[in-house]
Amino acid sequence: MKIITLAAENEAEQEVLKAVSKHPEIQHCIIFAPSLPWDDKLFQRPQQLARALAKNGALVFYMQPDRSRPPVFTEIEERLFLCQTPADAFRVLPDAFVYVLTWSIPALAYFDSPRIIYDYLDDLSVFQGDPQRIRRDHGDYLLKADLAITTAQRLYQEAIVLRPDVLLCPNAADAQHFENSTGNIPEDLASILAKGKPIIGYHGAMARWFDYTLLQQIANQRPDYSFVLIGSDHDQTLQSSDILSQPNIHWLGPKPYNELPRYVSHFTIGTIPFIANDITHATSPIKLFEYFAAGKPVVASAMEEIQKYPQILIASNPEEWLKQIDLAIEYAQDSVFVEKLQAIGQENSWLARASTILERINSLGTRTKLKTWQPNHPRLKQLIRVFSKVVKVWKLSGFGGLLRGIGYKVNERIAYLQRFPLFRTPRSLADTYFPEDNSQVTLYSDDANLFPTYWPRHPMPSTDIKTTSSFFNCNYL
Repeated sequence: MKIITLAAENEAEQEVLKAVSKHPEIQHCIIFAPSLPWDDKLFQRPQQLARALAKNGALVFYMQPDRSRPPVFTEIEERLFLCQTPADAFRVLPDAFVYVLTWSIPALAYFDSPRIIYDYLDDLSVFQGDPQRIRRDHGDYLLKADLAITTAQRLYQEAIVLRPDVLLCPNAADAQHFENSTGNIPEDLASILAKGKPIIGYHGAMARWFDYTLLQQIANQRPDYSFVLIGSDHDQTLQSSDILSQPNIHWLGPKPYNELPRYVSHFTIGTIPFIANDITHATSPIKLFEYFAAGKPVVASAMEEIQKYPQILIASNPEEWLKQIDLAIEYAQDSVFVEKLQAIGQENSWLARASTILERINSLGTRTKLKTWQPNHPRLKQLIRVFSKVVKVWKLSGFGGLLRGIGYKVNERIAYLQRFPLFRTPRSLADTYFPEDNSQVTLYSDDANLFPTYWPRHPMPSTDIKTTSSFFNCNYL
């Protein structure tokens, strides 16, 4: 099945078609609407699915939240393009799918009649923004989307009432990334490992659903264990919890995804100490599958998604947690048990999830659209397109979103005009200082007349710099 394309009318659209022509073998194009930056502190479901879909043969455009002029398209992996571009650049791919999350639905207003993949991945109360708008958009696109996906059984049971063909697609892990971790011991973990105590590990966001009280009680009862937390203080609840006053609780902060396996490999066991509530019952924890892939026994709170796996040691109160942690440490020495966990991690891979999504996309076929009247005059056609886009943005994003959209377009046009020689102005030293090679620029001198025609110089105190002149590399200023 050949990808359908339209003629390009601007530079961004040309870049899109160039990416398509580079991969003539592809059958599907999937555009990830702006949501999380690619290099976000937490490498989450959107990034993982984008990578896995590309590995499974789809052409994937992952849109960064920030835009640039001129547009930037970078192929970071085979068939996976990281792009900073206006959404309407993908007008030339009328049969492409646009992947959106609950909070990124308003971005659909900037696309030209896309086919939609809606991923319902968390309880609606988790998302920031106007609750009424979030519920409205969720309900609309659960029905309108060409493909609707949920991550957890509770969300699936809720969605299937309105959408019988909804696809249950839980989170997963990049098994190879975690199962064969090599490298030196991280510096901030070395001193903890040197104590010779079991490492009770956790990685992920620290947020209101994390049970800080439970962790403090457990740590207090097991002073001979080291509790290591890796991740960002998502909503500042970590700092206000006072658990860091416990001497055997160590928070190492967020770590890049590429470095995460080096830390997890030194965990004795992995934990998920969440408060069991509506939010966590509707959660499919990515860290669960990453613990499995790394061969780490898991102790977790009694959440619905956790109870699907009998290999997990489930606890509901501090006494049960203490018992299960002690048992998990014993299981960590059982090579047969560890191999079973790694097998589960391999079965629940992002590649397997992407394959399931592509199978469903294949079943949808190509889109058949009713032909609508179009004027022959190109200017009138463009006016109609602009008017319809304004209406879509206003309906999805409100008046504030419409104003922001107009602001984006104005800034893009200004940036475009500034590239013409007629509008260029000589740039000051401050503007050109960074990109130039300034490896021999004199920063400090006690010579008052070093540049007598440029600016007056004042002698530096001899106590600060004793040499006649010093040369410093400015490449990193």
